[in-house]
Amino acid sequence: MLPYRDLLVCGISTQIHQEVNGLDELISQNDIDFIESGLIQQSLIRVGYLAIIPHKISAGTIGKIASKRLQKIKNQLAEFILID
Repeated sequence: MLPYRDLLVCGISTQIHQEVNGLDELISQNDIDFIESGLIQQSLIRVGYLAIIPHKISAGTIGKIASKRLQKIKNQLAEFILID
């Protein structure tokens, strides 16, 4: 277990025109995990817009995404970091 349990979070935006292809993840009303996400409209998960949040100030979750989508986001972030 990690000693601090800090959270790495991505920004979420409804500004679809700001999408960075190959990095950001679009989630729309037609996606199977949209309702569980807690979002109210089509949004971007901004993989390039990251922040560290201390676990102790986290108020909890408002939704969740499918594990397949989360794995895709992790892969996109890893590929982005490893680009020369």
